[in-house]
Amino acid sequence: MKFALKVVAATAAVLCVSGAFAQKGEVVKMVRIDAQTGLLGPVGVSQLKGYQFFAEKFSGAGNPAGVKFEVTGIDNKLSPTESLNALKAAIDQGARYIIQGNGSSVALALSDA
Repeated sequence: MKFALKVVAATAAVLCVSGAFAQKGEVVKMVRIDAQTGLLGPVGVSQLKGYQFFAEKFSGAGNPAGVKFEVTGIDNKLSPTESLNALKAAIDQGARYIIQGNGSSVALALSDA
């Protein structure tokens, strides 16, 4: 339960901070690069749904600035190589923010890139 509360708090903080730099009517695209299949698949899918819930909650009418948040997910299969490919795809899609939460090897590959 404490972990879920931390995830919710971190999500709210990311959405609020990113909204401060966005203009009215702008779409802030965020991509969550994490495992959505395999052993950690259910965890990754659950976390993605949480991010999408808060993005919807704080978008449009729920946001005084009128900023719309959009969170999509890309499955990295918990592989650093797949994560780098997903990062390139996310940048090509116009993502401004990259989110990752499971797997330190993946986090290190993404932060180096």
